[in-house]
Amino acid sequence: MKADKAVALLAVFCAVMVAGALLTDWAGHMGLNADVTENDDGTVQVTMNGTFPAGYGWMLYTGSAGFNHVCLYLDYEYGSPVGYSDQEDLMDSMKKYLDSRGVSCSYVDAGGLAEIMSDTGSASSTAVLMASGALPDTVYGEDMSVFKTWLEAGGTLYWMYGFIGETVSVRGGTAEGGTPLLGEGAQLDPDEETFASDISPWAEALRYRNTDATYGLSTDLPGFTDLGLVTESGHSSCGAVPYGSGSIVVVGGSLDGSELGQTAVGRNLALADVIAMGLASGSELVDSGTGSKGYGSTTFTISRGGAEALYLWSGDYNSEWGQRFTLRSV
Repeated sequence: MKADKAVALLAVFCAVMVAGALLTDWAGHMGLNADVTENDDGTVQVTMNGTFPAGYGWMLYTGSAGFNHVCLYLDYEYGSPVGYSDQEDLMDSMKKYLDSRGVSCSYVDAGGLAEIMSDTGSASSTAVLMASGALPDTVYGEDMSVFKTWLEAGGTLYWMYGFIGETVSVRGGTAEGGTPLLGEGAQLDPDEETFASDISPWAEALRYRNTDATYGLSTDLPGFTDLGLVTESGHSSCGAVPYGSGSIVVVGGSLDGSELGQTAVGRNLALADVIAMGLASGSELVDSGTGSKGYGSTTFTISRGGAEALYLWSGDYNSEWGQRFTLRSV
């Protein structure tokens, strides 16, 4: 009986692949249910499934980073200028949001981070999310080569709070006097005007409403990609720059115990979409759109326009679920 079921499932899988339907890059997703089929005329047919009415949207884009796992950094034994409870609240929220988008992710401490970053052969397959405000001395102490080499080899870093590399943490305390990775003026000083209002095409498509560009990247950095809103001084509330073959994405703002506020929730949900899409330096938005469905399913067709990937999301004020599809090479 089990063998018969296995054969039947294999037959269904083969039939779907022959029909041209795409499978999501992120497996095991619990929220959005969508079917995507590429047509020979350069269009993509999308069917959004679900029992109840919901808003939805789509983004076609190029330049997705190639990682297949996300590490959430959290270590209670290493010093940090950010409260542990704030870090924990954020990472627990991000774990939930990434799970709902089918993203493979796990927690990692300072020792585990060193193991991951020492494996430069697998650098491009892993992204790291950090909100500790400090880099542990296991990767960025007197010898900064572990962290830098990992990035140069293709690693992707998503960073929140603080100047990257300025503070180095040690077990049981925080050591000041690190070396800023990106140099003076690369990130916005919190003593300057941090309000960002100039919205980028990516921020509009992502419904990214974070106007706090504290520690945000300068738009003048070589290879800068704007994913958020920009201040008058030219710093973004969410931006990316290349580092060797890798990429650094910095999300502006602070973690001050307000993680349950609507602004923080919206920022974090949008960040979950950014990570699920693999957005990094060089990511380009080709096209985007929104819609709404009633009870049952709805089907629509869009032109891919040279895009390499399609991201679908569903939700109302904020996106609650998402799913990424890689399109066939053209």
